[in-house]
This record gives sequence, structure tokens and C-alpha cells, in this order.
Amino acid sequence: MSRLTAAACVAACLTIAGCGSDSLDRPIRFVVPDGFEGYLALVIDDTHGSVIDKTPDAYLFNVPASGVVLSERPDEIYSWHVTEAVTAAGKRLSIKSASTHWGDTRGEVLFFVVGGDELQRRLNNHGEARQHQRVWLEDRGLILGQ
Repeated sequence: MSRLTAAACVAACLTIAGCGSDSLDRPIRFVVPDGFEGYLALVIDDTHGSVIDKTPDAYLFNVPASGVVLSERPDEIYSWHVTEAVTAAGKRLSIKSASTHWGDTRGEVLFFVVGGDELQRRLNNHGEARQHQRVWLEDRGLILGQ
């Protein structure tokens, strides 16, 4: 392997691993109520959304029981980052990105699933996820025209 090829491989690995120049300097942390599981939606709403809470160790989003967080456009979420979910007591929970929904909603919606592997498989089932998410959004009044 040539030196140039090796250098390119190292640069690619560092970028993919989140060590590139566009990496976020701290995790994005969702603080959820005790017992919370299911969809968590970060709704980008520059008019009604709150300012992201930046602490020395994380960018914090406090999640109400509804699972809906209204936020101004957080440029941080579009950088390579680690996403965490914890309870107010600090218990770590499993969280995975589900999808993005936009068009007929109040703003762009970034979906996450908080919960165990089985729940994440069920809610992230690509054949049904969009329909589940749409119903979830409708139930919370986030579809425009309702």
C-alpha cells in the first residue's frame, strides 16, 4: 500500500469516526421523563422553538412526556455527533435515529426511537415507519391544516 493510499484511508476513517473538522465537540443529549420510551421528535421551528441549551459537556434538549421538542434550527444536529438519551436521574437509555419528516408539518421533524432493541425494530420498520410517524404527528397536532 502506498503512503498516499494509507494517508487517504486514515483520513477517511477519522472522518467517518467523527474525528473530522466538522465533528461536534460534545454529545447531543435528550433528557427524558422516567419511564419514557417510543418516538422522540425534534421539531425545527424557528418561530416557536426554544434555544438549544449548551452546557460544557453536552447540547441539552429537555423532552416533555409528549416526546415533542420544539427547537430553533440547531446547526449542531447536522454535524457528525453522538446522540444520547438519559432520564433526569442520569440513567442512560438506548436511542437511535429513525428518520426525517418534512413537508406538511410545522417544521422539519427529526425522529428518534428511545427504548430497547425490540421497540426500535418495531418503530423503525421501514415498511411501516412512515405511517406510524404520520399518525404520531397527527395525534400531537403537528400536521398543518388540522
